[in-house]
Amino acid sequence: MGISRRAFLERVGKAGGYGALFVTMQGLGLLAAAQAYAGPPDLPPGSGKGVKVVVLGGGIAGLVSAYELRKAGYEVTVLEARERPGGRVWSIRRGTTVVQEGRPDQYVDWDEGRHHYFNAGPARIPQTHHAILGYCRDLKVPLEVMVNANRLAKLDFGGKVVTNAQATNDTRGAFAELLAKSIDRGALDQELTGLDKGRLIGFLSAYGDLTPQKVYGGSVRSGFKDWPGGYQHPPTAADPLKLKDMMDARFWGISLLFEEIIDMQATMLQPVGGMDRIAYALADAVQPSLRYGAVVREIRREGRGRASPSPTPPEPRHSTPTM
Repeated sequence: MGISRRAFLERVGKAGGYGALFVTMQGLGLLAAAQAYAGPPDLPPGSGKGVKVVVLGGGIAGLVSAYELRKAGYEVTVLEARERPGGRVWSIRRGTTVVQEGRPDQYVDWDEGRHHYFNAGPARIPQTHHAILGYCRDLKVPLEVMVNANRLAKLDFGGKVVTNAQATNDTRGAFAELLAKSIDRGALDQELTGLDKGRLIGFLSAYGDLTPQKVYGGSVRSGFKDWPGGYQHPPTAADPLKLKDMMDARFWGISLLFEEIIDMQATMLQPVGGMDRIAYALADAVQPSLRYGAVVREIRREGRGRASPSPTPPEPRHSTPTM
């Protein structure tokens, strides 16, 4: 009996959660991968001479727009409601007050320091984001490596703490054993030749760390029951997690597939000192076009093809130290 694509995806989502569904849809071509970056807009120098442009919002998109327009000679004004640039790109540090509704405000009182900050918005840049990486290069924003995946991260396994490495490798081992048994029992004879079956068994033995009997009994990739010592003390692999228990724990969602998503690679980049370093670099590049504390409450049309925003001072929302 056949199964529809929709029903198949529903079952993948139920078994593995969002991460499994996302990767499966990418594999089926239902989600477009990130498109190649064609470069900044090609605006001839001086093409905007005599033209005035108002950009609403000093987030990254607004700042980049102002940056490119100014280079082409446009007279640009950026209206930003907050007292800082960046929009959702917000790095909080000592002295920051987070104003909240319905609960007490939070004041950041940790020590000062280059690495004492928290990215309250975007926090990482994959290597496929060529546009923002290009602006970091042009504006001389220093970047550093960010480790985005950690095999020793802790997971809640039905009240028991296990590592990401154990969950990942025990899953691989369990699946490799099931597939090897299926091959031995002739379940894939129509799909594989005898030579192909031997090759696949060899791969599964290495991939899943199976025994010569094609059984997964645990792996030192997952962790140790007895840690390695001297020459006479080889390590002993931790007892493997049971397949049914892993299915019940729904481990095959975002926790095990996170770094497989194209925008969530294991190694990523971040600006040194906080993600808002990019926003402040762009803000410096478009001064004096940037106006803080300007909330646009309406846009009125004046004459043919012209619109005039009416900014008014906002009520304070967030307080951030001047950088």
